[in-house]
Order: sequence, then structure tokens, then C-alpha cells
Amino acid sequence: MFSNDEGQDLKEPRDTENDSLLKPKSYFKPPRNRNSCLDKTIDYVKQQKFVHKIKNESNISKDQWKGICTLKNNDKIVIQEADKGGCVVIMNKEHYKEMILTHLNDTATYKKTDSNCDKKVRLRLEKLAKKHQDMLTKEETAFIVNFTFRTSNFYGLPKVHKSKLIKEAIESRNSEYVELLAPQDLTLRPIVGGPVCPTRPLSNLLDILLKPFIVHVNSYIKDNLDFLSKCSRDNKETSVLVTFDVKSLYTSIPHEYGIEALTYWVDNFPNDLHRRFSKEFVVESARFILENNNFIFDDEFYTQISGTAMGTIFAPTYATLTMGYLELKLYDVCLRSFGPTVKKLVYENWSRFLDDCEILLDKTLITPEQLLEILNSLHNEIQFTMEYSDTEIPFLDILIKRGKNGIILDLYRKPTDTQRCLNFSSCHPSHCKRNIPFCMARRICTIVENSDRKAQHLENLKENLKKYDYPDRIIEIGINKAAAIPQDELRKPKVCENKKAVAFVSTYNPNNPKVFHLIKSAVNTLKDNKVKGFQNLELIHARRQAPNLKRILTTSDFKSKDPEVGVFKCGDPRCECCEALLLGKSYTFKNVKKEFKLKTRMTCSSSNLIYVAICPTCGEEYIGETGINTTTLRDRARVYRQHIREPSLQKLKVEGHFRACGKGKFKMFPLLQLKKQDTELRRAKEQSFIKTYKSKLN
Repeated sequence: MFSNDEGQDLKEPRDTENDSLLKPKSYFKPPRNRNSCLDKTIDYVKQQKFVHKIKNESNISKDQWKGICTLKNNDKIVIQEADKGGCVVIMNKEHYKEMILTHLNDTATYKKTDSNCDKKVRLRLEKLAKKHQDMLTKEETAFIVNFTFRTSNFYGLPKVHKSKLIKEAIESRNSEYVELLAPQDLTLRPIVGGPVCPTRPLSNLLDILLKPFIVHVNSYIKDNLDFLSKCSRDNKETSVLVTFDVKSLYTSIPHEYGIEALTYWVDNFPNDLHRRFSKEFVVESARFILENNNFIFDDEFYTQISGTAMGTIFAPTYATLTMGYLELKLYDVCLRSFGPTVKKLVYENWSRFLDDCEILLDKTLITPEQLLEILNSLHNEIQFTMEYSDTEIPFLDILIKRGKNGIILDLYRKPTDTQRCLNFSSCHPSHCKRNIPFCMARRICTIVENSDRKAQHLENLKENLKKYDYPDRIIEIGINKAAAIPQDELRKPKVCENKKAVAFVSTYNPNNPKVFHLIKSAVNTLKDNKVKGFQNLELIHARRQAPNLKRILTTSDFKSKDPEVGVFKCGDPRCECCEALLLGKSYTFKNVKKEFKLKTRMTCSSSNLIYVAICPTCGEEYIGETGINTTTLRDRARVYRQHIREPSLQKLKVEGHFRACGKGKFKMFPLLQLKKQDTELRRAKEQSFIKTYKSKLN
């Protein structure tokens, strides 16, 4: 059916370096007439008519949706997911604000800064990339510099599992819903939510460079499965089970000490650092991220001056390496104070997952109190708390028990754990829901060693799944399948194959037509015709989850006052966009006579926008979007002016119209600011606006 043009390479032109660790999202579209086979395949797919299914009824009633909207719009409460346990916490807004300000008023950790802080960070980031341009590929440089950023939000996850008042209320009422007004012992885990903050791409790159060094940290525990293989089984009569917890690990690590730790690992294991990068780049990048952690809370801008933020990508790796460096000192102190036997005991038995530590001690050699004293003497700002028991103690979600026949492992759940799981009537692919009983049963069978306890846990799982409407047959199949696998097999680490694949991503909706089979068929056609770039391509179907209740109800943004809605001038006396800006809370389109009402506050410095540009003479409109290189409305206005002054730079017919009809002038009005930084979504919105409001200059 199709023929291939020999020698035609359809790959996007790129840097000659082919070992880039990270690459920016590509929007490359092969131009027509470069490859006839590809052109015909694209045309064939576009011509297909997809039949929509009969519309399924929503799994949420109108009254339920009305209740959800009422909760979301209630300005007197804040809804957040609990730090652990899977429950949702509804808090009084003022009480939540008071708890957040308790953290932010710690002047040793945070300080207020100006609203232009992240713009300055972006400029310094460009200088850093330019300084190390010999180490970075063009793709890596573009990844860490050329993107639309937004200031991070500061929020807190309630630590309900550490509140004694909440635990007592749950135990006494035995209900899924517990009401407790402003419990005094409730604290928050501070999170800096910055999925598009200026330092996030650099943090991502640094995390990739530092992860290879983690294998040299003796105490490192990757997950439950890793702990099961490393857990000490030396059960003597004098043994005691001990766990330690680092107080506020992320905010406790001083910058200089963290940098010292990274320097140690790079110096001692130079072969683990990627060949293109130097120690200088690692140290400067880490310092840059640590010293430029800015965020906003209640319209106030802050910067973190100590520790690292829980939310930045490289934070777990950074904390793990810093604690590993601290533990080297721990082994030396144990050797000097108690001798080689105790050093060997601590070195072989000490396990740590981030800030959670576990060890099986011999009390005749060293007591828990003595070890705690040593730990708290290692560094003034990194302090530990301790719990110990002669019988049993929890670590992660594993309960470690001392029995007559040795150490026995069981499943542990916090008293505040809701044991929630996805309801079987939820709008998710059926294979995901059918697999949930097996996955949950597999976890039990992997951890629990006593057969009677395993049977009890599986029976509890069966009853819990029934509460969420899982059919008996699916529950039985999942549990029996997991129980049939030997525990030794379950505890073997999974080996992931390094396959290169491209994902076809779609938001799951049972009403949408199934198009993946057509896309896959088209790709196979291109493979069969040996079109370059497709020969070794593996296509997989990834389904994006539609917004669930958590995403609808919870937010990291916090404002104690309702923000002003409308378009306002930025107030910068040097801004040339203010003159062209139309102010107000709505805009009426000329050609359809429809009024569009705004829902947010926008200024010249707003980004990620859909806007309308208007000719002041004839009133005709052009609808556009702020792209990657023109990040704000002000930048877009500047580009228009440049192209109007220099006709040779003109790219759009609207610029010629503004020059001829508008006599070099134009007006602008932002219509919509998208929350998600997604270029494809923004462009789709732009096309929707153009179609709806019939803008002639497009």
C-alpha cells in the first residue's frame, strides 16, 4: 500500500551528542513531502471516522456532585490528604493557616523575599548553564533553562498518625468519620509543591547524577522488599529491637554539611559520576538548588535558608547521601568508644530508609540509650528520637517480632490507616480494578511469615474489598493467585528490562472511541515499510487518570482572602504592555456578540495564557497563546512591536494588519490562564477559542 523514500530520515534535527540524560519535550512534526509513506499513513488515520459509544451514566449523582462543589467552594475550610494512612482531613482554614505560619515563623529556616525572586533565579540559572556549557548537551541546556516556570506553593500534610488525640478518637468511636475540632497535638509535614519551579529541571538532572552513589551507603534501604532481604535475624536473649527517627530531616541538614557530604562521595567514587560532568558542576548545582528554594503562601513570598525542601526531586537522594556520610562518623565513634565488636554490630545491623532507622542491638554490648547519645552527638542540627522494645516494633509497614524460634515479620498498619482502596464502580480500566485484590494479597503474602497471621490478614482483606463492591469471584481469584506463589519467589527483586518504548497517552473515559488499535496498526505499517525512526519502536498504551476526588478537592494554593478577578496593570513604570492592556472583568467578542467572564486575576506578567489582541481601528480580533519563548503577556506584546517595526521579521498576518490598519498599535486582553503547563493543551484551548468566537485575524 505504501512506499518508502530511501534515505529519508524523519528524526527531529538534534544535537550531535546522543547521550543526553534529559531532553525537553519535543513538539517536532515532520513536514509534508519528506516521506511519502508517512504522509499517506497520516492521511489514512485522519480520514477514519470514530464511532462514540452510547454515553455511560456518571458514577456520581447530581446531588453528590453538588455536594463536592459545595465543599470545594467553601472558603472557611481547607481539605488535604493526610501525611500517611490514606484518609482525608478537613480543617478550619484559620487553624490550618496558624499551623503553617508556625513553620514559616522559624527565622532560622525561612525568610520573606520579594515577588520577583524566581525571575532572578531564572537569570542566574542561565548563567550557570552557560558556565558549564561544555559539559551539557544542547538538549540538557534546553531542558534546564527553556521552560515556563511558576512559583512553588507551600502547604502542609496533617500528621494524623502522630496525634494521640486523633488516635484516641478513632479507637473510641470506631468510625470512618471522626470529628475533632482543632486538636492541639496535630502537626503538619511541610511540602514545597513546585512541579514547574525554576530549579526543578536542574534538580532532576542532579538526581540522575547522584543516584549511582547511593549503592555505597551501607545502611540504605530502598523499600520494604529490600528490607526483607537485609533484616537481621540474630535473636539472642539479650537482643532488643530499636528504631530511630530523624527530627525534620529535610529542613535539618545545613547546606554546608550537605555539600561536604556530596563532595566526599564524588571524591571517593569518581568512576560513578557521569563522564561528561565534574565535581564542580555537582557542587554548584546542589548549592544553587538549596539556596534558591522559593515559594508562596497566602500571597507572601518566602525562601528556605536552611535544609532542603520536601518536594524538590533530588531531595531524597541528597538526604540519603548526607545521612550516609553522617553514619561513617557513627561507625568511627562506636569503634573509639566501644571497640570493634560494637562497630561491626552497628555496621552490619543498622538499616535506614530516609529518616527511619532500625537496628537489632545486643544490650550487653551497647544499650539503646548509649547509641542515641552517640547519634545526637554527631551533629548539632541533626537530632534523633528513639523507640525500643524487647518483644515487637514497627518499621515502615513491617512489624518485627521476637519469637521463640527467632525474628518473625508481620504486616503493620498505623491506627489511623483507613485501608481504603479503589471502589469497583470507579471509572478506571477494568483490568486495573481486577488486579487490585491480587496486588494487595501479594503484599501480605510477601511480608507475613506466620501462616495463621497470613490467613487472618487475607480474610480481613477479603472483608475490606467487599466493602468497596468487589465481586467475590474476583477477590477469590486474586487472593488464591497470590497465595500460590512461594514466599521466596515473592521476595526476589524484580529485574526490569531496559526497553525503549513510546507511549500513546490518552485520558481514560469509557465513552471515548478506541483509537489505540488504529495508531498501533499505523506504526506497524511504518515499521514494515522500514521508515527510519520506526524500525525498533515499541508502542504502548498509557491511560491518564481523569481528575479524581483528591485532585478536585485538595489544592496546594492558599489565600486567606478572595483574590481580585479581572485584568490589572502590573504597576512596573517601565512596562510597555500596560499601555496596550484592556482592563476589566469580562470581554465581549465582536463577531459573535458573546461576553466572556474572567475567573482569575491576570496582569502583564501573567504567563501560560490564552489572550485576544484587538485592532484599535477596525476592532477585528486575533486569539493567541503565550508560547514557550514568549512566556508572559508582556513578552508577547514586545514581540508584536518588534515585528510591526521590522516587516522583515513578520511571521503572522495579524502583525501586518496591526501595522497597516492599526497604524502600529493594538490592544490586548488575557482571557484564560491555564493551571497546567502543557503546550499541547494550551494550543488546543487556543483552537477552541478561535472556533467559538470566530476571530477573523486568525
